[in-house]
Amino acid sequence: MSDPLLTSAEVAAILRVSRTTVGRLAADGRLSYARVGKRQRYSRADVDAYLERSRVGVSAPAIPDLMRRRP
Repeated sequence: MSDPLLTSAEVAAILRVSRTTVGRLAADGRLSYARVGKRQRYSRADVDAYLERSRVGVSAPAIPDLMRRRP
């Protein structure tokens, strides 16, 4: 593994959330981790994958049919 593993505090800083939230994400299975001894460690690739899955956005605004002008 080329990237060093991150602690929950480091992941929390990256995501701008608390360490408790990082633990909840891991417990819920939304953020993958490796167990090293009694500690959880996270790869940067897994953190980036979580961010990508969590991305919310629309490429173009949706216009309901009722709002469209008819010629």
